[in-house]
Amino acid sequence: MRQLRIQFPLPLTFALLILLLRSSSQSQQTDLQREPACQTLKPASTGGPMPQNPVVMVLRYYGTAAYEVDYQGKIFLIDPYYDGSREPDARKIGLRAADITRADFILVGHPHFDHIADAPAVSQRTGAMIFVGPPGEEVLQKAGITKDHYRIVSGGEDIKMNGFRILTGLARHSAPEPGSLISPEIGPLFKKAYEAASPPSAEELEFWQHLGDRVGTMSADVITKGTIAYVVVFDNGFKFALKDSPNQPTPGERELMQKVGGHVDLGILNYQGYWPQQAVPMAMNWIQLYNPSIFVPAHQEEIAYAFSDIGTRPLFETFRDKMPNTKGIDPLIRAPICINTSTGEFFNGMYVH
Repeated sequence: MRQLRIQFPLPLTFALLILLLRSSSQSQQTDLQREPACQTLKPASTGGPMPQNPVVMVLRYYGTAAYEVDYQGKIFLIDPYYDGSREPDARKIGLRAADITRADFILVGHPHFDHIADAPAVSQRTGAMIFVGPPGEEVLQKAGITKDHYRIVSGGEDIKMNGFRILTGLARHSAPEPGSLISPEIGPLFKKAYEAASPPSAEELEFWQHLGDRVGTMSADVITKGTIAYVVVFDNGFKFALKDSPNQPTPGERELMQKVGGHVDLGILNYQGYWPQQAVPMAMNWIQLYNPSIFVPAHQEEIAYAFSDIGTRPLFETFRDKMPNTKGIDPLIRAPICINTSTGEFFNGMYVH
C-alpha cells in the first residue's frame, strides 16, 4: 500500500509553525495563571497552596528585604521581618510570625533586626533551618535556637542539599563613609527633614529607644563579617540570588558569581537610597555583577528617618538601555509572582484579590 503524503506550500508551512509556537506560548502563560498558588494572596507558609507544576516557582514580597520562595515542595523564607516586629509606623503587611506554619529554610543576609527579627520564632514553630553569618549566632542562641536548627556561613561555602545547593560569598554591609550609599553628610539632613515632615509617634520613639531589646545585633562585625550573599542553585539549573545590603561588590561576591557562571535567573537584590540619581548607579554595580534575568528589589521601601520609598521606574529604564535581557518587577505585598523556571516566563499577580 502506498503511503499517503500531504505536502503544504512553504508559506503555509511557516504559518502553521508560527501558530503552533504561539499556541505553545499561550498555553505556558495560561498554565501560570491557572496555578492555584498564583491566584491567591494566602502564602504557602500560612497554609496556602504550593505550586502544583514542578517547573513553577512562586515568589512573594513581605516588605523590607523579606521574601518567600516556594518551589519543588520547599519553602524558603528570606530575611524574616513581619508585623509585630516592624516599626510601629511602618506599613502593615498582613503577616505575623505566628501566622507561619510551614517553612523549610531561612536565609538571613545579615543579622540586623530588620532582617532576622522573626527568624527564631519561625524556626521554632516550623523546624526551618536558618543560614546566617557569624554575628548572628549569638542572636539565635539568645533566642533559644539550638545548633541543629542553624548553620553559620562565612562566605565561600558550597552546601549540597536535597535537590539544590546553597553557595555563599562574603559581602559587605553599607556604612556611613565617604562615597557610600549612606552619606555621612546627607543622612542627618534627611533625618531632620523627615522628622519635621512626619514627627515620630510615641510608639515609634519607644521602638527606636529600645532597639537593643529587639531580636538582632548592631555589632560592627555585621559590616565586615556578617553580610552574606547567597545563590541557590537547583538541580535543574535554575538559580536565585540574595544580596540585601547596598555596598560595592566584594571579592567574595565576584568569586561567588564566577562559580555559578556569571548569571542568575532571579535576583533579589538591594535597591535603596535617598533619590534615584544616587541609588540607580550604585545598584547597577551589583545588579550587573549578578546579571539576573528577573530582578526584584530588596530594601526598596521606606525606613523611617533613614530612607524614603524609592521608585523603580528609573532603574527599570536603565535596564532597558543597559541590560535589555533583565526584566524588573516591582512587587506588591503578598501578591504572587509566578515564574516558569523552564522558559523564564513570569506572571505578576499585581491585581489578585
